[in-house]
Amino acid sequence: MSGVVCAWLRNDLRLHDSPVLHRAVAASRQRGQRVLPVYVLDPRHFRRTRWGTLKTGPIRALFLLQSIRALKRRLRQVGSDLLVRVGRPEDVLPLLLAEGSLVLTQEEVTSEETGVDRRVRAAMPGVQWEYCWGSTLFHRDDLPFKDDLSDMPDVYTRFKNLTEPELACKANEVPPTFNGQPKLESAMKVRRCLPEPEKGSLPLPGVDGEGAPLSFEPSWADLPYQEPVQEPRAHPGAVMVFEGGEDAGLARLRHYVTDAELIATYFDTRNGMLGAEYSTKFAPWLANGCLSPRRVFEELRDHEARRAASKSTYWVLFALTARDFFRFQAARHGDAVFRVGGPAGRSKAWRGGDREFELWAQGRTGFPFVTQI
Repeated sequence: MSGVVCAWLRNDLRLHDSPVLHRAVAASRQRGQRVLPVYVLDPRHFRRTRWGTLKTGPIRALFLLQSIRALKRRLRQVGSDLLVRVGRPEDVLPLLLAEGSLVLTQEEVTSEETGVDRRVRAAMPGVQWEYCWGSTLFHRDDLPFKDDLSDMPDVYTRFKNLTEPELACKANEVPPTFNGQPKLESAMKVRRCLPEPEKGSLPLPGVDGEGAPLSFEPSWADLPYQEPVQEPRAHPGAVMVFEGGEDAGLARLRHYVTDAELIATYFDTRNGMLGAEYSTKFAPWLANGCLSPRRVFEELRDHEARRAASKSTYWVLFALTARDFFRFQAARHGDAVFRVGGPAGRSKAWRGGDREFELWAQGRTGFPFVTQI
């Protein structure tokens, strides 16, 4: 295969507001190269951890599988496709990309992902590499902190107030502009969503290999588990079905914000425990990148202009900004965010042991609320 623009998609499984695909369109025109969107199912994500649990459990795996298949369909609608391969990226990508190719991928901040990046780059010295930032509401370049985030506050309220003055207020209070009245204008420093690729703007290259590689649509049996894992079925008591994919994520966003206008009562219902409508339920689509946080912001702003900017819309923005905070904390502190003592290195005296853990794991704590969780 001659040189191509490779859009290596990972936690950004969407066409709307996609920095990687947007850049791929421009790079294709600039370089005169075709575009190969790729997703790699890494077996390391499907093995057991040292604690004996599956790194990717079956429910999460099914959501991911649905998201990948949905992305293939969306790309086909604009005259492109998604090449899905199984294997370690540092083994798979060098076989696909000739010297002179360009890899575009979303920038990640945690060590497993950045470690894979280093190995991929080392395996392809003749291939160019370019990162795109696209996982947060506020772009990293727009933060009021140093490039290495060394001066970023470790307290969320201070981070929020410095990052976006329109959200500034004391803890557990609401800024004055969220007053229950329509807000026609907002000065929040959130970049506009990028347009979806136009049909024909991601011209596919020929793909070498046996058969027709682009026709491969992964099924449950193709997930690289090292042991038999049963495909999960919908629980009869589930209050809603979480289906992976961009279309499903956008449908949930429209339902919650526009059609049912449940966002208007979010403040009062957000801490509920039962039902499909007490909170946004956007999290799994945001995590896989099926839904852009900036798209959520734009829908929310439309509601504020039509209806009202209220304590409910503020607390949705509060939650989206908190998601950013933890992302940037990981960028600043690295693996310390996963350690027991956290970035501060604090120790905690724990009570109980294996017996208490087993009671919790088996739902036999004696506390109904904890058992139901």
